[in-house]
Amino acid sequence: MSSPQVLLKVENVCQQFGDNLVLRDVNVEIENIEGRGQVVAILGPSGVGKTQFFMILAALRKAASGKVLIGQELKPVRNGQVGVVFQNYYIDPWLTVMQSIIRAGKQTGLSAKQSREKGMSLLGKFGLTERKDYYPAQLSGGQRQRIAIVEQLMCSEHFLLMDEPFSGLDYKAKQDACALINEVAHDQTDGQDNTVIFVTHDIETALMAADRIWFMGRDRDAEGKIVPGARIVEIADLVAEGIAYQPDVQFSPKFLQLAQVIKERFCDPKGPYTS
Repeated sequence: MSSPQVLLKVENVCQQFGDNLVLRDVNVEIENIEGRGQVVAILGPSGVGKTQFFMILAALRKAASGKVLIGQELKPVRNGQVGVVFQNYYIDPWLTVMQSIIRAGKQTGLSAKQSREKGMSLLGKFGLTERKDYYPAQLSGGQRQRIAIVEQLMCSEHFLLMDEPFSGLDYKAKQDACALINEVAHDQTDGQDNTVIFVTHDIETALMAADRIWFMGRDRDAEGKIVPGARIVEIADLVAEGIAYQPDVQFSPKFLQLAQVIKERFCDPKGPYTS
């Protein structure tokens, strides 16, 4: 049996600013799973280095050492190769939804006609077809987030990175955002699923939205002192746990138990998640 295809591979990534080692030997990968998109949460306490790792994955910041490889040929990630939706995403206020989408498509070499066709397909999947001639000021916050995602899907190679997509949202809005992330992952506008990676410190929504969690923390030495530089210290497979893709999973005993275990790990003064 052949080995699964690797879609993303992070090899020995380190990041350092002066004497401050932020990331240390980060090694992780995502394998292709036929028939479904994938959603990975990067979960860790504030200030641990999640944003720095996010920027390196997006090729928006160069690592001090190591590399990030993506695609079928596993080549170094390039700026613009993956879609990026920041916490405070920007949509041009002077362009209509369709004008913004066509511009995004043309930036990747699509013609205006091809961009419009792909854009209409994506808008239809996300329930926004009737908003194609609207300006951003005429859209709700949730609709603007969807438009930002559609723009990035127009110009990415089936990878979407999201920075704190649940920040400032109430419970209902968080549920909607979780559903949206799964819609994006399983969208097959051009016959291929997407891989969504999002950064968060929200344990419950990470469990609700993701099928895998990368826990970012810092190791401790034999004396219990923190070793400088964060890395992926644990990985949780939520499919194997029976949590991923389950309706109303947040009310199940298994979900509540796992959430409590993670919270206790995050509060452990001798663990990898406290400083």
